[in-house]
This record gives sequence, structure tokens and C-alpha cells, in this order.
Amino acid sequence: MLQQLRWFTEYDDAGERISTVFQGWGIAGIYCVVGLVFLVLALVLYRHRRMEASTDVIAIRVLKPVFRWCLAIAGALCAASIFLLSLYDGTGNSLPDVLGIVFLLIGGFIGWVVADILLKKSFRVFRGHWKGFGIFAVIVIVLSLLCQNGAFGYEKKVPLPEEVTSVRLMADIGWGANAFLEEPENVAGVVALHESILNNKALHESGQSDSYTVTILYLDEEGDPILQRSYRLAAGEEQCADYSSDVRTAERLLNVQEALRDRCTPDKIPVRPDTIMNAYLYTEYNLDAYDGAPGPFRGTGYAMPEYFDSTMPVDETLTDEEAYELYTECILPDMEDGNMGLVWLIMDSDYAKNVLNITLDMELVGPAEDRSFDPFNYDSLHFRIPVQAERTVQWLEGHGYDTTTLWDAASLCSNADAYPVY
Repeated sequence: MLQQLRWFTEYDDAGERISTVFQGWGIAGIYCVVGLVFLVLALVLYRHRRMEASTDVIAIRVLKPVFRWCLAIAGALCAASIFLLSLYDGTGNSLPDVLGIVFLLIGGFIGWVVADILLKKSFRVFRGHWKGFGIFAVIVIVLSLLCQNGAFGYEKKVPLPEEVTSVRLMADIGWGANAFLEEPENVAGVVALHESILNNKALHESGQSDSYTVTILYLDEEGDPILQRSYRLAAGEEQCADYSSDVRTAERLLNVQEALRDRCTPDKIPVRPDTIMNAYLYTEYNLDAYDGAPGPFRGTGYAMPEYFDSTMPVDETLTDEEAYELYTECILPDMEDGNMGLVWLIMDSDYAKNVLNITLDMELVGPAEDRSFDPFNYDSLHFRIPVQAERTVQWLEGHGYDTTTLWDAASLCSNADAYPVY
């Protein structure tokens, strides 16, 4: 529900901010009403408290067991959150499921003990009656097992395509790897992917070290969230080699024509010479510097000198006119051909052989603003350049830029094995 509380900023065609309005007054009103109800209840209970218990942590007798259970629940959730954020590797195998329950029980036990200490004003709480915590533990275990097996239908819930107006598909690889889809066939494709992920739950929760997180957000005709789910998709050798696998299907949906157009077109500010704040081309100086990461970032060393002996590294800022020419005459036409604005989940040998070792970033600001960073009047574009983007590649070559592929650059660095062959 909190996702429906947001500020919406409207811009005109020149990138000028027209208005900023708050959306979600209805939900905010519900929260206010609920708060007032609890305030009235608290006042009623306060007036009926026992004066002799006014120095107790909980002065109202009927609320003491409620306090104990609430603190136990809070402790359980805090401990489980610590486990998820600090210790859980995200692979989703059965061991973390068991450890999750253990952390819930440990946190619940700590909360229960702390509540007893506060209520009894004594550390001698271990001689008391623990039937209540036993009931709490049984409830936690039963609910956890039921949730893990989808007994409440929450995990298996998938909206019908006709219930969804649009969907946002997002991957955790950076580079603007998300797609806002409204065309019915693309929405249906995401729903089918969602169903396939649920059907292959055992595979995606098998504990594979190679995986990618994909988030699906369904929206109604008002742009309000209907359902949001995140999944880690298995991306082992078998899944990467199978172009019908879930991870490959997600990659295809991220690169449908509608997604490319959305990714290549700024949301707020039109691309013009007077709106381009920065545009720069750069190569990967350390092709294999980031140990454990996929694709060009896998390895422990830096780019070898022989690479720089044969190709000059690029780190150059384009003029506003050059960037505008490159964008309008090359990038947009190549995008319409399906060759610009692409993102990749699987960075294998096919990726490396078909993508240049040169990247373009553009930063945009509204024309009426000065050239300083303003989050309300700022936008950016990021492009990896495939060899199939003929106009863009020709522009780069015509302006003297090296168009070595990632594969050739990695080979010169004796690092071609960073890109697996499937």
C-alpha cells in the first residue's frame, strides 16, 4: 500500500517542470483514520488503568500478554531480516529455508525473554511458565512451512493478462536493464514467464551460484501496482545454452522493440544540443578486474599492456553537436532496427564477439536550468554498442574510434575465458 504514496512530477516537451502533485490521498486518509481509532482506544485504556501499576512498563493488565507477543514477533522478524540481509546468499536452497526458521525462533525467543524482563522487572524469568512461547514457536514453524509450500496461494498468484495494463520487468545487472511494456503480446509474454518461473521453482531454488534477480511489477490502468514479485533465475551452463530457459526468455523480453524504444528515449527531457550536459565514450580499462562478477568483469588482474599497445583506450567527451548527430542519425535508426538499447543477462562468448569494447553515456538537463545536477530535471542514457548497429559503428570508425569487440580485447589480454562458450 505504501507504494501508492508518491509524488508525481509533470514536465512539458522542453523538459520544464510543470507541476508536482502528491498521489495517494485515499490511502493516506485510511492511515489517518486507523491512527485516530488507535488513539481513541489508547485513551480509553489509559483512563481505565490501575493507578498502583502506573510505574510498570505496561500499566494495563490486558495488554501485558499482547506486549509479550508483539515483542516476540518483532524479535523474530528482526532476526530473520538480519539473516536475509547479511547471511543468506540468495540461492534459495533448502538449507536457508531451515536457517530462516531457526533465526525466527531465536529472535522470537530473545523478544519473549526481553518482554518478560521488562514486565517482571527482574532477570529471573527462566523459571516461569513457557507454555506461551511454546505456542508461539509452533505457530512460527507451521506458518513458515505453509508459506514455503504456497499453502496460502500468495507465492503462486499470477494475474491474468487482461487484468494488467502494463508491466515493468527489471533485472539486477545495472545499465538500465528494465523494460516498461504495454503492448498486449509483451504483457502476455511476461505473464507466461512468471508462470514458467513458478513451474520451475525447484530449479531456481536449487542453490546454483550463477543466477540473476528479476523483478516483475504489474500495473493497472491508473499506473498503480497490482502485484510485484522478485525471483532469482538459475543461469548455469545448461540454462544459458537453452534459449527457451527462463533466464533467456527474460533476456528476450528485456529487448523487445517496445523496451528498446523506451530505453533509448529519455523519460523527461528531449535530446537536443541544448539539453546535453555530458556525452562521453569510454572503453573498459580493466577488462577482468572484478573477481567473481560475470562477463568482462570476471577475473583478478588488469588489462594487459599488449592490449593498449595495439588499441588506444578511449575516454573522450563528445561535443553537444557530435552527441546529437550520433543520437539522431545513428542510434535511433539502429534502435528501430532492433540493434541499439540492448541489454544482456548472459555475458557469454556470443555477447563478447558481438559487442564493442566502447560505451556511450549521455547526461541530460532541462534547457532552462544551469548545468548542475538537479534530480528533478535530469536524465541519462547508457548504450553498449553491438557490431550489428551499422550506423553507429560507421560513425565511430569515421571519427577515428577503435571498434574492437570485447572478445578481441579480452583475447589480447589473455582473458577470453572470461566469456564462456555455451
